[in-house]
Amino acid sequence: MDMADAAMIKFNSDSDSDDDPLPYAPYAGWEMVPSLLGSVHAYHDMAGHTKHFTTLRELLYMVEKTDLQKLLGAVDKIYQKQEPNTFALLLWGDLHVLFQSLDDEDALDFWRNQDSWRIRSWRLYPRTQVHVLETVDGRII
Repeated sequence: MDMADAAMIKFNSDSDSDDDPLPYAPYAGWEMVPSLLGSVHAYHDMAGHTKHFTTLRELLYMVEKTDLQKLLGAVDKIYQKQEPNTFALLLWGDLHVLFQSLDDEDALDFWRNQDSWRIRSWRLYPRTQVHVLETVDGRII
């Protein structure tokens, strides 16, 4: 990595969130809640807290991997019973991408050029053990 690339990388910590992080409590439930601007996701924990979110990224800092696996199960059950709307389908897709590993051929092709990636930002979600990289060209990995 050259100095220009190093200068472009920024580290995103959990502290820059607009939302106050809640103390950890295990997953209790999930639902879609209507709002004035459309539906939002409501994540409920066993301590009685509710976290409203529109993207999975907003939730990653406050849950653990097992909670996300339970959330995926709940979202899968909803889709077996009814036709998903586009907004809910995004969460379903994000969760599946998070947990399904690429098969060997795809993984080799995907990672082959990693030395040429130009990273803009990197974020670690320690509870879920997920790293999110954003490249200069806008890809999110």
